[in-house]
Order: sequence, then C-alpha cells, then structure tokens
Amino acid sequence: MRKTALIVLALLIVTVCTLGAFGTAGMRQNGMESPGASSASGPSVSTAPPPAPESSSDEPGAEHSSEPEPDPEPEPAPETLATLSFVGDCMTATQDGGHGKGSYNWYAQNYPASYFFERVSSVLQADDLTIANCEAVLSDRPLEKRVKSSGKNYWYIGPASNAAIFAAGGVEFAGFANNHTLDYGDEGYNDTIAALKANGLAVGAHGQTLYKTVNGVKIGIYFGNLCGTITDIAAAQTQRQWDVRLQTHVEKYARRIDAMQEDCDVRILYFHGGEMYADVPEDAKVALLRGIAEASSVDVIVGCHSHNLQPYEVYAGKTILYSLGNFTYGGKKKPPKETQA
Repeated sequence: MRKTALIVLALLIVTVCTLGAFGTAGMRQNGMESPGASSASGPSVSTAPPPAPESSSDEPGAEHSSEPEPDPEPEPAPETLATLSFVGDCMTATQDGGHGKGSYNWYAQNYPASYFFERVSSVLQADDLTIANCEAVLSDRPLEKRVKSSGKNYWYIGPASNAAIFAAGGVEFAGFANNHTLDYGDEGYNDTIAALKANGLAVGAHGQTLYKTVNGVKIGIYFGNLCGTITDIAAAQTQRQWDVRLQTHVEKYARRIDAMQEDCDVRILYFHGGEMYADVPEDAKVALLRGIAEASSVDVIVGCHSHNLQPYEVYAGKTILYSLGNFTYGGKKKPPKETQA
C-alpha cells in the first residue's frame, strides 16, 4: 500500500522573477491555472463561510444561550516530507557547437560553472531533490551531425565540461529524454550521459525511472520523450483514428508508470513534448496527459519542450504542469519568449 505523503514542488519560474513552492491553490482560467499564481499552501481550501445551523427556536422548551459557540480547534498543517524542485529546459550548449563571444559555450569557457545558476543555487542545494532537463549534447569529440527529417532543424553541442553547470547549481537528477539527445548520434548520446554521471548526476534517459527516498517516502520519476507521441495523435485524420491512437499511447505510458516499484509512494512523469512556443497546450497534448492521469497511478506530471511557460491544472486528482519553459538557454541570444534564466 502506498503511503500518503505531502510533496512540495518548487517551480523556478523566471518569467515572474520568483521561486514559488508548488501547491494546488490558485486562480483558474479555462480550467487551468497559471504557474505564477501557485502557492505553497498545498491542496486548495474553500474560503466560503460554512452554512449557519438550523434554528430550533420554534421548538417548545428550547433553551437559548447568549454565549457564542467556541471556535473549533484548527487542524494542524500536514508535515512536509520532501521538497522537490523542477526546472525547465536547460540548453547548456550552442547551436552547431559555436564558441563565438556572447554564446552559451563562450560563457561556459570564460565563467565558472556556478555562474549560470548562481542566483538560485542556494535554493536548489537546500531542497531534497532537484530535477532538470538537459537538452543538449555534451562531448569533446568532433562528431558528425545526425541527419534529421526535412524542415527547419537545429543541432546543439557543448564541451563535456558544461555538465558541471548542473552539479554546481544543485541539480541531482538530469533528464535526458528529449528531441536533441541524438543530435550527434549514439556517440554524442553516450558522451553526454558519461559527462553528467562524471559530475555526480543520476541520468534519466527515455523510458527510465529514477528513485530517491526522502524521510521514508520513496519517490519515482519516469522520464519520457513524448514529442513523437503527441505529434502522432495530432496528425490523426478522423475521429476514430484520433481515438485509437490516443488510447494506444495512454495505455502504453500508463503501463510504464504502473510498472514502477511497488513500494514507490509518489509517482511522477517528467516528459518532453508538445507544440513549440505555444502559450497554451494543444488538444493532443492535453488529451494524452489527462488520459494518463486517469488511467495510471501517476501523482504529478511535469512537462518541458515548448520553451514557453504554459498553465497547470489539477485533473482527476492529479497535478499536470504542461510546460515549465526555459531555465538556462543557449539556443538563441534573443528567444522569442521571455521565459529564460
């Protein structure tokens, strides 16, 4: 039997220049909530006054007291058992491995690794677990680009030493399940994992689950690249095709989450996918994540990839954060959205 635990998720949202502990209270818009409106209060509580008790003054012999009823004893706040910090896309490299002045790789060469997270590292180092998405290849070898499909494509690579940025910033788990892991083939993929591990990070590649026990609470995080999955659902030509594809993908990821170790108390899906630079999640993304929330034992779903902050919602009793946006970003000098550190 899984234990009931209170997990505080700290979302580092630089768009609003604040570090907020994640809760489920907040203002709703169109059934979803803005991450900037989140609070640390845990489950939302209604502020409406309770209904007045029915009067019995018409009953014969009823006694009336002028003394007010004593206020009920407040319930003690639940103990916080673990604090997890999730940060968004960390593109710790430059397009095509460039090192020009002002590029991410240039800064990494000319500044200490602690420079990139220096304003938040004290917070990340004080929590129980920090999870980030490494969205670049890190290798010192002269690697060939992997051929990609037609259309506008990008390749990002930096030196292996850039992996120290995560460690210096207080990150313990590095997700490596995204659309850039194979930018430079299997060699770049393996070099990146080796570089991250050499800096003391646990690496969650696509399809892998990492575990950590905090104060007796076992937390499991499944890492998944859902880019192709969401695209496949969105490309459906008929309603029946949509339904079949959606059900197939929901069942697949529900099985994987339910396959976590039986003694796992908190189950989290940390995914990568969705439409780029969208302010709100598209229909296919919403349908997939809501389906997984309903069909599986997942407790929290956290997303990256859009390079833009998106709303969150509580659906079927599960918290879904559709996208955390950028956190440390070397993709462009001037990203189209102000969602970066």
